[in-house]
Amino acid sequence: MSDEKKTFIEHDEFCVSLTVSGDDLDPDEITRLLGASPTEACRLGDAIPRRNHTFTAKSGSWSISTERSTSDIEDQLTELFANLNSDPEVWRSLTSRYDASLFCGVFLSWFGHGFSLSPSLHRILADRNLEIVFDIYDEYDHDA
Repeated sequence: MSDEKKTFIEHDEFCVSLTVSGDDLDPDEITRLLGASPTEACRLGDAIPRRNHTFTAKSGSWSISTERSTSDIEDQLTELFANLNSDPEVWRSLTSRYDASLFCGVFLSWFGHGFSLSPSLHRILADRNLEIVFDIYDEYDHDA
């Protein structure tokens, strides 16, 4: 067992990622439709290098992500969507043809508090027919 002391965060941190996926997904088409370059993209069957392995993509995928930071989750989501096409018809077409979801990583510095999302952000997500998924982690020292 290691004697390394775990480093705990001082402030809550967040990251967000929008992913569109499907077997026949063409990442170039999604880039054109949404008007932004992806953080990662692949076609079905592409080789995907990761640390010590290379995987074969089981479906096509296009995703755009933010870096983990202390920037508020609402601000990150609002900025993400400000840089993407807002045409409801484009989103309706995308979500009828492909799976699309929004991942939010939430890293709490301490327990006993939360966060909220404004009605205007709810409207952005609803207008785009997007599911939002939260993964919540505690990053505080339970012994402190």
